[in-house]
Amino acid sequence: MRCKIIAHSTIPLSCKDSCQIASGLLSRSAGGIVILTESTNEWSYTDSELGDYDDLIIGVLENWFIAIGERSSTFLIGDKYISVPLAARGVVSRLRISGYDPGGLERVNFFEIDEESCLIETEVGFWRFSRSKGIMWSIIHEDLTCRINKVKQDGVLTYNEDGKAIFSVKDGTRIL
Repeated sequence: MRCKIIAHSTIPLSCKDSCQIASGLLSRSAGGIVILTESTNEWSYTDSELGDYDDLIIGVLENWFIAIGERSSTFLIGDKYISVPLAARGVVSRLRISGYDPGGLERVNFFEIDEESCLIETEVGFWRFSRSKGIMWSIIHEDLTCRINKVKQDGVLTYNEDGKAIFSVKDGTRIL
């Protein structure tokens, strides 16, 4: 299993792999099934967009995790302190190419803001997500060259082929 550090960590999880995280053992099986196991309890979610050869990208925060398939729109959170520890919590926009797809354009990253919230970045935008409030704001830029470079308490710094922009972490408004 490959592991790339972003926030606490971002882990790509292939079909039939598993990884131990704070919320329990997270695993996958064929048919887009994601399973969270803790002690004797087990919860599952089926993501119809999660193909058997797609990775499940997991952002691990202190007491919870957020996950989305490399081509999926629906994201899940896992939190052992809520009544349903594994659940779909929202939908984000993704790049959809009709006809020839050269592949490799998919992108999902997570950036921790605080122990309660994070930013979700895809190919076409980014979203602030709070585990208690849900999606707080979103920015759809549809610019494949745009990347989040840094996240601080007061701003989100992005770069694209035209330069840089800074957005407010609080409400998503453009500062620069």
